[in-house]
Amino acid sequence: MSPWANVNRLWPNGVVSICYESPAAEQKYKPLLRTAMRLWYAAGLPETFKLHPTSAVICQNAIFDVLTVHDTPNLFVTSVGMPPMVPNPEVRLEPAHMYLSTPAGWNEDIILANIAHEIGHAFGLIHEHQDPALWRPTDHGSWIFKFNCNNLIDFEEKTRGKTEEEIWGPDGLCVSWWTATKAGFNAAYFLPFPANIIGPREPWPHIDDVDWDSCMLYGSDAAGKGPVLTTYDGKTWKANRVPSAGDVAGLVQMYNSPFANNWEPFWLDPRSPHFEMFQQYSSCGVRD
Repeated sequence: MSPWANVNRLWPNGVVSICYESPAAEQKYKPLLRTAMRLWYAAGLPETFKLHPTSAVICQNAIFDVLTVHDTPNLFVTSVGMPPMVPNPEVRLEPAHMYLSTPAGWNEDIILANIAHEIGHAFGLIHEHQDPALWRPTDHGSWIFKFNCNNLIDFEEKTRGKTEEEIWGPDGLCVSWWTATKAGFNAAYFLPFPANIIGPREPWPHIDDVDWDSCMLYGSDAAGKGPVLTTYDGKTWKANRVPSAGDVAGLVQMYNSPFANNWEPFWLDPRSPHFEMFQQYSSCGVRD
């Protein structure tokens, strides 16, 4: 989470206002999101954290205050947290989106695991392996993790015609998160984030400081034609299917930090916990 970097911010009181791109998307993903949230609650997440359906009016007119769910053939991609109030000059302000899919041949538990992962992003978690504290502090090089960039499925496509410096230099596609992000390269999902994020770790952590049970940790073979991410000594691992106690602790810590967003909507806003009461009493004293 990077609230002080004008990259993103936390949702008010841990409540994500959900919209859907279409009635069909709502019918398809509302029950899946509900079931995936139960995985988080089962892991210990307080039920004050919610995915809250909101009104069509707000979905249309408050696009930077909601998360819109889209149906896709094979994507699982979600904005991290809520859009910033004022973005960095070089960053275009974009509404928050969640792109989901139900790929043919996938078991429901795998789909739900992926949706639970995306919910983690929606609330503000980054990938466990992208915490800059888990990489060498001097240059974000390999420390606990080894990143095999050339095993990415889009390595050849994205590096074709590039020089060694453009690929492996300090600002190269396989080294710089910003460069990979701008190029739409899958390396952006593995490389460490810039150092301006909230995190619990000190520099030079031990391998045991990694939450190996985190649902925000990619499996070694994600997006690869071979192991993309291993430990420094070559060990691999599988992706986790349920949130960990560490995932829950991370969210609770963030939403109890000075960066928590405790703003509440006006009572006439359907997202307000007082909305029904407002509707009931707002017409008192009005005569035809």
